[in-house]
Amino acid sequence: GEPSKWARWTSQFTSHVPMSDGYYFKDSSGNVSGPLSEAAFQIALQDDANNMVRGWRYAGGNVFHVQARRSWAWARLCTCNSFTHAFELCTISLSTLMLLLTLYIVESTSALPLRVLPWSVILIMSGMLCFTAVLLPLTMRKSCVRLRTAGSEVKVAEAV
Repeated sequence: GEPSKWARWTSQFTSHVPMSDGYYFKDSSGNVSGPLSEAAFQIALQDDANNMVRGWRYAGGNVFHVQARRSWAWARLCTCNSFTHAFELCTISLSTLMLLLTLYIVESTSALPLRVLPWSVILIMSGMLCFTAVLLPLTMRKSCVRLRTAGSEVKVAEAV
């Protein structure tokens, strides 16, 4: 019958570009990396498994689909590196809560409304709030990705 969707997708590489045996993967920006040895492929996956869109192994003219999944591992989760990233995430969260609590206390206990404060104080407080609102989601996301990378391992499975 007709070749599978996976076979049609990989045939665009095998028919135009002579491939040597090894592991290949395509990242989210469309770059194809390979051929890699099995050890080099495992190292690349540990560093950047979230960025892999498709992976395959070419061996003796055959193409094998490679699936990589990340799963939490207690042995990796209970390391100094993982604890450091978890502590960083807690510190960022706690600092943000303290900033919001401080702003609430200043607003609720102030005898003067914010309209009466000097413009420089309002400007500094607004700048801090905007700066925090913009950078907080970026920092939290990066910290979560680091924790996930430090506390998990990549499991690889191959299929025809």
